[in-house]
Amino acid sequence: MGEGDVYIKGVNAIDTRGYVGVILASLAGGTIGQVLQSQRRRKFQVIYVAGLEKFIPTSIKEVAKEAGRDKIVDCMGIPTGLCPIEADPITEVQAFKLLAGVEAIPIAAGGVGGAEGSIVMLIKGNEAEVTKAMEIARGMKNAQLPEVNLPNCRTCHSPGCYLSAVGSRQRGKQKTGYDASSHYVGKKGGKVS
Repeated sequence: MGEGDVYIKGVNAIDTRGYVGVILASLAGGTIGQVLQSQRRRKFQVIYVAGLEKFIPTSIKEVAKEAGRDKIVDCMGIPTGLCPIEADPITEVQAFKLLAGVEAIPIAAGGVGGAEGSIVMLIKGNEAEVTKAMEIARGMKNAQLPEVNLPNCRTCHSPGCYLSAVGSRQRGKQKTGYDASSHYVGKKGGKVS
């Protein structure tokens, strides 16, 4: 990739203060670390995308200071950090504006029976724009997501994951002052995720 190229990155969190957040599970900085490092050298553009269900009502920049693999005491999976990135993400609101020229106003969120993570929008524009926006929305409704193959915790080899066999064996060897044989709670003074 180089100048003039575009990399599209999905994010895990958005806030109202101009930041997006990307979960960091890797001690090496994960994909986002590689992307940001390459972007600085090669000068390509990164577009950050997220559904409005990724909104968190706190400052990503501030909460990122509290998160981190070395700060987590207990969690339900691999401990993670949060990489704050100053960016204006593309959400459903911006996507409708870009694709159909309409103003999209979120008025409700969530649901059951397949509507989890959904956003209810009021769409404003001329008749042709609204018709195009509705065609786009109807085309996405009931879209099938790709199948996700999650690792089996009993055979996972991630040394930092609290649920992996390897991670639990390694934690059992740590001197934390806690009983790591049945439940890991980490070193004293840490944070809980």
